[in-house]
Parts: sequence; structure tokens; C-alpha cells
Amino acid sequence: MQPDWLIIDGHNLLHKQPHLVALMNQSQEQARTALIRLIEPYSERLASKTTVVFDGQNRGSDSALSTGTIDVQYAPAKLTADGLIEQLVLKADNPHRICVVTSDRLEQQTVLSAGASVRSAEDFLDQCSIKRSTPTYSTKMKPAQKPTLGDIFPHDL
Repeated sequence: MQPDWLIIDGHNLLHKQPHLVALMNQSQEQARTALIRLIEPYSERLASKTTVVFDGQNRGSDSALSTGTIDVQYAPAKLTADGLIEQLVLKADNPHRICVVTSDRLEQQTVLSAGASVRSAEDFLDQCSIKRSTPTYSTKMKPAQKPTLGDIFPHDL
């Protein structure tokens, strides 16, 4: 059964992509943008609504990173991304129609007990056929921005 709502632990998924981890060491904002660009083509196919949750910015929803199909949220200061994900699942009218993407075992058990389904970050990347090695897009592009021919070539050419 395809879920109505996909909730993704952003940093958990980001850390499964070595090139994004390297980018995060330079710029967290660019790494987050690159992650959204990476999953954007698949999110609508997998669920009608997608929320990506990140830790620690205390700024709520991020309209600059959010797209037509992806809502980006940051956990408030007194809550972790896991805590916010748990709240979203617990407050949902139909938690059984939610799939949470995380490889955190404790988080998986918590949302499963609340009625949601779970997919590991690795399984999600495999389902989307996303290679975990090198990007094929510009990390400077904003989500939903149309690429140009130059954006698909590696920067080191």
C-alpha cells in the first residue's frame, strides 16, 4: 500500500550519501538543498505529501527549501527531529497511511508502535534508485529550479 504521507528524517538520510556528508562539512544549507533536489523527483511518485524534518534550526517550516511536493521543517529548540516526527505521526488522523524514512532503530520502533510504517534510509534510496556515490546535479541550485545543460556535468571537468 502506497502511503499518503512520507516523513523523512533529513539528517539521517543525508548521512547515507557520502557526497552530501562532505558537502555538509562545507555548508549545511547547501547539503540540505542538495538532499531536497535529490529526492524531489521521487517524492511525488511515492506519496501525495512529503515532509523532510531536520534538527535544530528553531525556524519551523522552511519556505526557501520547500517545494510544491516537499515541506521542509526544522525541529523547535526543545525538540529533536525524532521528537517532531513522533508528534507528526501521533497527531495524524490516519497514522497507518504514513511512512517514516529513518535508519534510527529506536525511532523506527516508536513510529511503528504509533501505527505508521517505516522504511530505512538505505531502502528508500534503493527504492528511488538513487546512487550513493556522486551527484548528477548542481548543489547550488534551489529545489524546483530547472537545470541547465551545465548543471548535469561534474564540477571537476
